[in-house]
Amino acid sequence: MTLANLTSIPSPGTTFTTYFVVWTSSNGKTYATETDVGFGLVAFNWGEFDTSRNQLSTFNSTTGTFNQGVNGTITVNVPVSGVGNPTIPITDVNGTPAVSNPYGLTIAGEGLDGFGLVFTQPMDRAPDSGFGQRWAVCPPPNAAPTAVLTATPTSGTAPLTVNFNGSGSFDSDGDTIASYTFDFGDGPAPVTQSTPTISHTYQFAGNYAATLTVTDSRGLASTNTAVVTIMVSPAGVSEITDTTATCSTFSSGTAPSLSTVQYSVSNGKIKQTNPGGFFYWVKVPAQKGSNTFVINQSITTGNFNTFFSIASGSITFNSTCTNVKGTFTQSSTTNATRNTVTATFTAPSAGNYVISVKFNAQSVDGKTVPNPSTVGYSFSIPGVGGSTQVLNLVKK
Repeated sequence: MTLANLTSIPSPGTTFTTYFVVWTSSNGKTYATETDVGFGLVAFNWGEFDTSRNQLSTFNSTTGTFNQGVNGTITVNVPVSGVGNPTIPITDVNGTPAVSNPYGLTIAGEGLDGFGLVFTQPMDRAPDSGFGQRWAVCPPPNAAPTAVLTATPTSGTAPLTVNFNGSGSFDSDGDTIASYTFDFGDGPAPVTQSTPTISHTYQFAGNYAATLTVTDSRGLASTNTAVVTIMVSPAGVSEITDTTATCSTFSSGTAPSLSTVQYSVSNGKIKQTNPGGFFYWVKVPAQKGSNTFVINQSITTGNFNTFFSIASGSITFNSTCTNVKGTFTQSSTTNATRNTVTATFTAPSAGNYVISVKFNAQSVDGKTVPNPSTVGYSFSIPGVGGSTQVLNLVKK
């Protein structure tokens, strides 16, 4: 107990002063400490408290300190076992603490301490009305929540609607997730809401880093990186054409598509293909700097094991159809279940680029005629929506 201008001199007209500190313990009972000061003597007691008479109903002598001064202090030692054995401290802010509804009283008395009379109305009360804070409530340190973000789909052609889900986010110390802040990465302001799911439509092609930040019920925000990369490809993203097509005609949508390569037969072997070559065109979103894309070539009919090899003339273009000089390497084209072409180029700036892979249709010449006679080929880039194109090798 701290008192301003604490002194052992009783108030005028009295011979001693009693200081009470009153509280409700965790067992629901009301207790108080009593410090009696007068005639140069100081006595300390504690016990259950009668709030109707402002007096102890049970008395237990104890020890304490009485320190006079401008900011004087009184301490009284009370055994925990005597006041309900409360848990000190508690960590649950909604639990029952050792001390609830505390307040202080100053009461005057006349005569010898222990034999005189005391007033039942206090000279002063602190606080003047109501009660002080509960004691001792010590919530555990607040750990930051962890944001977890998923998205479906993560790639496709523009406009692309993506469903985001942050319901996997959690807080290790049991706090609830109070808010979810989604930043879609394509320019609009982040969206903060109390629910974990939201949809967003990407209108333009590009790679976008969508992020999620969550805040717990005590106001602490997540610090981890919860990010999903959304790859949005432009419409009309891929096409197979003959070798007369150009970047400009492909980009403008005026290049005729090619769906079949025909072949003639001689002595059970493929003799000649027509046309002798073709282009696989695909638009890709690239970051500034080095980029690598893998074009998968697969045989979908399972009746042939020779792939089309790449020919001289494979090129990478920027969005204005300027050659950015990419390099192209191919895995084995025979006796395999899948073939890959790896295109690598350096992008001067982030944006959409066009990859043009030139394939040599004559690479199947001299091979045993397939049975059945039609072979289905598929070309695609994993993660680039709309990149899949099919081509059939057909007997004349």
